[in-house]
Amino acid sequence: MMVRQRISKEKIPPDAQKVGAMLMSKTSEGQAIAMRVHEVKEKTVVVDFNNPLAGKTLNFDVKVTDIKAAETK
Repeated sequence: MMVRQRISKEKIPPDAQKVGAMLMSKTSEGQAIAMRVHEVKEKTVVVDFNNPLAGKTLNFDVKVTDIKAAETK
């Protein structure tokens, strides 16, 4: 699920009004959140709150170093 929101251009610094720009904001509880500029429109900027890796195929190269029997309780 894509999480995007439109924000008035007046609330975004002019130098950050370009696709791909990363911005930081805070929730009402003070928690920091990252957002990326997805689209710049005439009066608004569409920001994306998803992790930059969301929707991408990830490949991991792992090495199993040990195998243990499951413990019974």
